[in-house]
Amino acid sequence: MRLRTRLNIQVVLAVTLVTAALGMYSYQQEKQRLVSAMERQAGDAASRLELSLPGPLWNFELQFASDSIESELRSEWLRAVGALDKNGKLLIGRGKDADGKPAELTELPATGAATLSRALEFEGNNVGTVVVVAEDEAVKAKLSELFWFTILQILLLNVAIVAVLAMV
Repeated sequence: MRLRTRLNIQVVLAVTLVTAALGMYSYQQEKQRLVSAMERQAGDAASRLELSLPGPLWNFELQFASDSIESELRSEWLRAVGALDKNGKLLIGRGKDADGKPAELTELPATGAATLSRALEFEGNNVGTVVVVAEDEAVKAKLSELFWFTILQILLLNVAIVAVLAMV
């Protein structure tokens, strides 16, 4: 093999390895950032509902409570939210249908990327629990985009390097 060909292969390989290593680092950093954002959103939703649901549940204003729960489902991270009575029975359950639109649930999903529950108290009385189920589909989708973008960067960089080295 000619020296020039060997050198070209080594340059392309070195650039590919460095770019792939930087891509892996970016992927891990973005994954940590997205998972933290998902968990923070779920925690924030649980905290807001912990404050806003006890009164309406105590006063049997279930439509207001349902509207509060449904408004939290606008977050791309949340999959389902439910209000349970003090015996653990689902009073109000809302989730996302296949199109991502809010839908009534008869039971909460058994699994999720993160599930948080908070006790609901009104004037010292236990009125139930709010359960927030977060989903990591948005995280996976964004990480998939990042992965394929990094692959495209590597390929385009290699094509550019080979084109430049061919002219030399």
